[in-house]
Amino acid sequence: MGFKYLSLGMECPHCRNYNFMIQIVVDVEPRKIARILLNSESLTFKEKDATYEIKNVYTTSQTEYKRYSKVTNADFATSPIFGQQTLPLIPLDRDKPHYFLQRVRKLLLWT
Repeated sequence: MGFKYLSLGMECPHCRNYNFMIQIVVDVEPRKIARILLNSESLTFKEKDATYEIKNVYTTSQTEYKRYSKVTNADFATSPIFGQQTLPLIPLDRDKPHYFLQRVRKLLLWT
């Protein structure tokens, strides 16, 4: 009969900077779970005058990177400088996000 795809998102209740999405695939005919996998996880952190958002999407094996900076216009709180950059999947280190940022910067130099 087919599959039904469900998702479940969770956010760290302490820091609210880390979240992840789990994908649940249900086989409709026998009414059972076919598989459960980590779809994506993201981390948001600040460094100097910018805020960074890093999202690893495991289903596509890609890392999405966004950088936001404060702007002087009062109508907008933040503005993306680079927009969204899509990179090959880079392992996410929640304990040392600045090392991840260094790796992203090196890759951006070559793109």
